[in-house]
Amino acid sequence: MSRPGNRTAVAAFVVGVALSGCTPTPAPTTTPAPSATPSAPATTGAAPTPTPGPEAWSTADASLPSTGAANTGSYLTNIRVAGHPEGNFDRMALDFDGHGPELRAHYVPEVFHDASGYKVELDGGAYLHLSFGAAAHDGEGQPTIPDRPNLPVSTGLPGLLSYAETGDWEGVLSISLGQATKAGFKVGQIMRSGDTTTIYVDVRRP
Repeated sequence: MSRPGNRTAVAAFVVGVALSGCTPTPAPTTTPAPSATPSAPATTGAAPTPTPGPEAWSTADASLPSTGAANTGSYLTNIRVAGHPEGNFDRMALDFDGHGPELRAHYVPEVFHDASGYKVELDGGAYLHLSFGAAAHDGEGQPTIPDRPNLPVSTGLPGLLSYAETGDWEGVLSISLGQATKAGFKVGQIMRSGDTTTIYVDVRRP
C-alpha cells in the first residue's frame, strides 16, 4: 500500500555479484529473470551471473549507499526473482528509476507492515527486511510498479520462498523476504543504461 512522503533511509556499502530474477503478486503475472542455467527463465541482453563464493554469505546487517543525483528521486519500477541452482542461491532484483537508492538489509524475527503495524505472514523460517530510500509511487500517488506485491507472493523457489511490500511511507520503501533458513545473504548494485539502477539480493539456499 502506498502513501506519499519523503524521508531518508540509512545505508553504507557491501559488495555483491551480478544480477537478475523476477515474479510479482498472488494475482500478477511473472516476468522471468536472467539465469545462468536452463532451469530458470532468461531475459535477453542480461549479463551472466557469477556464482558467489563462500565468503559472500553473511547473516550480519548489510547496506548500500545511494548513487547519482539525489534530487532526481528514486522510484521502484520492477521486481524480478529467479533461482540459481548452480550457485545454490536465489535472487531478487529490483529496478529503480532516478538515482540508486540507499539500502539497509537485516534479519528480523517477525515481519510487520511499517504504517499499520499489522503482522505480515510470509512463508519461510527466516525473514530479511529491506529498507530503501525510495518510493513505489509518484508525486500524484500513482504506483510506479505494476502489480505491486501488497500481499505476500510465493515464489516456488527453495531459498527465497516469499516476499511482500511492507511499507511505502515518507520516502522509505520496505520489502520483506521469507527465506527458508537463516543461511545468509548478500546485496549488490548495478548501474544500468539511462537512469536505471538495479539492486539485487541473493539468499543462500538451505
